[in-house]
Amino acid sequence: MSRINETLRRRVVGPITNLLLLNVETTAAILLRQGTALTEAITQGVDQARQLAETDGFQDAVRSQKKYLQKVAEQLTDAGRDNIQTIRDSGERARDVVRAAFSAQSEEQPAEDIAAAA
Repeated sequence: MSRINETLRRRVVGPITNLLLLNVETTAAILLRQGTALTEAITQGVDQARQLAETDGFQDAVRSQKKYLQKVAEQLTDAGRDNIQTIRDSGERARDVVRAAFSAQSEEQPAEDIAAAA
């Protein structure tokens, strides 16, 4: 019976645990990146409001706002690109975990394991 339990653990629980850990790692990386981006956006927004309050004319305000919005758009694009890459990398790693689990199963004979344990 213990051999059956070991076989099940190796074939099922191990890969599931690896996938769960990969999911946690991926989620944490994205949330950390998003938290940092939000903090930066708030800080930059406050700085921009101060700068707009100090501008002398309408043209200066428009130029300042345009520059600010371009920077925000660039940061959002970069953050999105980084998040997509993180998800792609995690998908590849998850695929490898699943492939390894199935290839290990095909190499072993589960009926022989059960018969040997009995």
